[in-house]
Amino acid sequence: MDKIIRQAGPKDMPQVLDLIKELAAFEKEPDAVVITAEDLVKDGFGTNPLFTCFVAEVNGIIQGMALVYYRYSTWKGRTVHLEDLVVRQKMRGTGLGSALYKKVIEYSREQGSNPHCSPNVKKRYKSVKKRVVLGVYWRKKR
Repeated sequence: MDKIIRQAGPKDMPQVLDLIKELAAFEKEPDAVVITAEDLVKDGFGTNPLFTCFVAEVNGIIQGMALVYYRYSTWKGRTVHLEDLVVRQKMRGTGLGSALYKKVIEYSREQGSNPHCSPNVKKRYKSVKKRVVLGVYWRKKR
């Protein structure tokens, strides 16, 4: 399996939107997605991008994505918030989700920010966070 984790570009947004819709269907809310690929391009790649997106490619096909944005925590300061991490159902269990999560944590560290994500994501990728965050980020804080 030839996999690449990279920052997404505007041309990737139709496939990212497909992953968002797959997540909505999984959450039993298939009609909740109103955003378009054009919205994602405008909001993520304009003058003031509102988010950063990473994709997981396998043999040239996008099979997963992680979308992050900055927020401010009164306890932790500037954070990189992981909004969604999605891997196509047929590719789950292949390590793509862990690789995307690791990339988000590395990106957060590179930006000088604290990583933050939902409790569900934290629970699923707890071992990755321990290896990457506790092994690198938290050591720098001490």
